Amino acid sequence: MAFEYGVLGRSGGRSALVALDQLLNFLEAEDADVSRGEITLGDGWAATDIRIRRPGEKELEQYVQVSVGGEIPQLYVELAAAHSSEIDVTGLDLMLNTTLSGVTDPVVNDLIQAYALPEWNGILWDETSGFHLR
Repeated sequence: MAFEYGVLGRSGGRSALVALDQLLNFLEAEDADVSRGEITLGDGWAATDIRIRRPGEKELEQYVQVSVGGEIPQLYVELAAAHSSEIDVTGLDLMLNTTLSGVTDPVVNDLIQAYALPEWNGILWDETSGFHLR
């Protein structure tokens, strides 16, 4: 069974590819056991699998996608606005989506949030609990 979570944020004019690349650079700099797979591009989105190779442990993969603009991020922005009047949706145009399946690495997930929330002035969301204010 898979679980999805992510961040709604502000791209600051970055493309999805640039935003994803900056996130991946951060993860690789912070954790030597993290590497990226081949990046796939689409209309307004960029995605890859993050690979985590810890010594003595099975290799893990985690799907990460960044979208800028488009219907799906806009839908999530509208849901966030409807969720709470305390959520400022002004300028939200970026959506980070990551899919967790099977065994996951909590260190990498914490690093993703540590980067995405302040860098993109983001709002955390997950498919179970909805939107989380910091």
